[in-house]
Amino acid sequence: MNADGFREFLREAVIADVLTTRFGSGLPAFRTGLQQAYGLQSRSDQLAGYLALKYRLSDREVQVMDGIVHGKSNGLIASELGISAETVNEHVDHLFEKTGASSRGELTGWIIDMLLEMI
Repeated sequence: MNADGFREFLREAVIADVLTTRFGSGLPAFRTGLQQAYGLQSRSDQLAGYLALKYRLSDREVQVMDGIVHGKSNGLIASELGISAETVNEHVDHLFEKTGASSRGELTGWIIDMLLEMI
């Protein structure tokens, strides 16, 4: 498999993982394996830092963005961060304004693509 084929395979695997996690059947071991095998966690942290600087995202917006990418609902993100769902909605709106994304799916796909470019 060439590099482009591998990237596409990995992109589909990550998207599948995000979708299955969102719908409850999840593959946490798969995600952990990807993070360990390819250093995605450190690259994910690097990407979060890059996006925060490029789009002037607050720390909270980065946390909300991470929740979105992992397929979490606004209610779950709010609960995990100890803030209201309305505040999460405001952060999501700010993310869309700052990044130009028009949906959670578009934002997620865009971030996954950027992460895979770093591999």
